[in-house]
Amino acid sequence: FVGQIVEHLATRTNLDEWDGKTALPEIPLAIQCLSEVRGITRLEDAGSRLLQQVISVATKAGSDVSAQTFMTETLVAACEELGQRWPSRQQLRPIAISHVESFPEHGYGPYFWPYLITHVLGDRTILENLATQTSGIRSFRYRRAALQALAGTWPDEATRALLTARVVEDERYEVRGAALYALSGTWPDKGTQALLTERAAEDESNFIRRVLLELLSETWPDEATQAFLTDLSTKEADPSKRGAACSALGKMHSEFGRILPTRDLDGVAPYLDPLKPIPRAHIEKAAAKAGIQPEDIDAEVASLSAFLGWDITVGLKGTP
Repeated sequence: FVGQIVEHLATRTNLDEWDGKTALPEIPLAIQCLSEVRGITRLEDAGSRLLQQVISVATKAGSDVSAQTFMTETLVAACEELGQRWPSRQQLRPIAISHVESFPEHGYGPYFWPYLITHVLGDRTILENLATQTSGIRSFRYRRAALQALAGTWPDEATRALLTARVVEDERYEVRGAALYALSGTWPDKGTQALLTERAAEDESNFIRRVLLELLSETWPDEATQAFLTDLSTKEADPSKRGAACSALGKMHSEFGRILPTRDLDGVAPYLDPLKPIPRAHIEKAAAKAGIQPEDIDAEVASLSAFLGWDITVGLKGTP
């Protein structure tokens, strides 16, 4: 009887007519029904049919916010709950890697796929292979998710070594960024700090450099990071890179310090050049956004200037 319910729920939606974004509550509900059954091994047919539907959903999923929520939150949670008790789960193994070539150019299926492998098969070797694969369209999507799944499920030295390699070797900044976040979140030690400091000076991507500087200032707000960011702020040849370093350095002082060196007061590019003085009008707007009262602005400016090592009202060039 339970098997009939699961099959009914799994096939209730005609996936040939699915728009790729509307939530499909019947699918996670069917998975949850299976997770409640004790004699689950007797439901091989129902488990097989349901898994086929989940694979089809992953292949057809769209790229808007509703699809993201359904695929990476609702459906992932249901798969995790059932896990390796899934009947007929081994039918997933032969296509675990090859199926990535079936994903369209846009959609959240590739972000979901490594988590399906993780929860249903529990096979880290497949995840490690996915983390370095380049098959299919825009393969960085499943590589990124595979690294995140590995860090969350197998946070050991082997995973750390793989993440470190992808930080340096992966051609896509999205994958390098995911590896950086995973490393700093899972191993916030001196070794990771040294790696991030090294990559901040070497990575060619503006996005990755900003991520690196932010992670350093957030996770390691110590004298070594302060000295490194100060050095970048004052000696880097590119004014945009100087500004990004100054924003990260200012973040170690305050929210005011983070947003002040940015043109739009949002903490991201375009940045102001710390070599130049920051206009009073810009300072006052930053103070208002940071919740600083007008009568306290001068004291906050003096405090930030002392922390940075130069007077922000005259800039590095004008500071003795």
